Amino acid sequence: MKKFWLTHIIFALGTTVGVCNLMAQVQLVYNPDPGILASPADATTAVRFFFHPPGSDRFVYPLVVRVAPDNDEKMKTAPLLTEGRTVYISLPEMKDLLGSMERSIMMGQQTRNVEVFGSWEMIPSSEAMDVFVISSKGAARGVVLQKDICKTLSSLDSSIRNPRALWEFEKFRLYNGCRVPGFDDAKYSDQ
Repeated sequence: MKKFWLTHIIFALGTTVGVCNLMAQVQLVYNPDPGILASPADATTAVRFFFHPPGSDRFVYPLVVRVAPDNDEKMKTAPLLTEGRTVYISLPEMKDLLGSMERSIMMGQQTRNVEVFGSWEMIPSSEAMDVFVISSKGAARGVVLQKDICKTLSSLDSSIRNPRALWEFEKFRLYNGCRVPGFDDAKYSDQ
């Protein structure tokens, strides 16, 4: 009988120690900061998409998506700035876009540092699409593999409701080799 109780006590202690070790590991892995994509978007939030594989004979400017008030004239424009072709969407659209991105793009690098895009001329070529999110809360960077670009970008389409921004996003998809049924290339001709 003593052997039974001794074995039972040792098993219970071993189980308790094992559970405590597991809990300690979980606490080390758990990150209470949900990341920039899960943080509330604000007027400083912007997203940049860029894909230029090495050796490509075609260049597509990065597409930058920024927030603007609903009645702002910028909502009807898409200027080519030093950071890339820039379109404007509403804050609710940006929240939807970040939510869609959180579900479809692995944003492996996140920081609480405030960053800026910089000039498109300084972005290196890469075999994957570079996705960069900035805001006053930090920044995040991820990639979309070349084989997944069309599927991933297509899944983000429904987040953008501003007609000009959606047209530019669809043109960006088209220029990166994706099919965009019904795209009207002549809809905006202010380029």
